[in-house]
Amino acid sequence: TRTDIIERFQHRMRSILVGTNGTLSEGIDIPEITMLINASGGKSSVQYYQKIGRAIRLHDDKKRAIVIDFLDQNIKYLSKHARKRIKLIKTESLYKLKIQGS
Repeated sequence: TRTDIIERFQHRMRSILVGTNGTLSEGIDIPEITMLINASGGKSSVQYYQKIGRAIRLHDDKKRAIVIDFLDQNIKYLSKHARKRIKLIKTESLYKLKIQGS
């Protein structure tokens, strides 16, 4: 089922692909992804680059990719994780960081 869904997405028969850590974690190469919404915590730079790498991979028709991440300010550990991800993004000169509401 997972392979069929991914193939449908790659052939533009589906416009949205929802992934979880169990279904779309390591080993998945889908360069057609142009937007990624990260709705999970985590502070590991390796895992974060693994996630956003799905969207920022080069593809013939792709000129840019958008990554949306959530900043959980009211939950101690998630807030700490989000701040670490922001710090990581700021180290990348090619990434444009925009924080809504600030």
